[in-house]
Amino acid sequence: MRLECRRCREMRPESDFTPSMARRSDRWCKPCTNAYRRDIRSGKIATNHRTGDVCKSCGADISDRPVNVLHCSEQCRAATKNLRDPSIEQAKWLNRAYGMTLEERDRLMRGQGGRCAICKTKDAKVWHVDHCHDTGAVRGILCSMCNLGIGHFQDDPVRLRAAARYLSKASGGAQVEP
Repeated sequence: MRLECRRCREMRPESDFTPSMARRSDRWCKPCTNAYRRDIRSGKIATNHRTGDVCKSCGADISDRPVNVLHCSEQCRAATKNLRDPSIEQAKWLNRAYGMTLEERDRLMRGQGGRCAICKTKDAKVWHVDHCHDTGAVRGILCSMCNLGIGHFQDDPVRLRAAARYLSKASGGAQVEP
């Protein structure tokens, strides 16, 4: 499979990307990433993200602070964080992590009947986007318990079937398909 680097715009084999970057929409190939990091280390690229010398929350002077400090205190930092719209932050996370929108996630959830794809519960406090760690392909929406469960079994169907057989045998319960 070939992917486009968002920096040099070249189509490259998936092996030219780090595994975590191969499934992201803002991916850079390894040569571009390495060149960028070299430029930062050499000082060619400034990493100062602060746009002014005042606190983003209250406007206090922070010119004496390091350039990566954006607030005058922990209280101002927390106040700014609390002002963020959770749905916007969630949309950014979904796009960054899985390359999907809130609408696509909601459509996937509706397709599952508003339930966990494994245990069918509707009462989860937190929902997780389940994805293949090898390809990055989204598989469904899971409750926390099911997401943790398949994660602990390393997404391996053979291990999951073996565990189901073990539980059935130990409890004398129903047989599980091989």
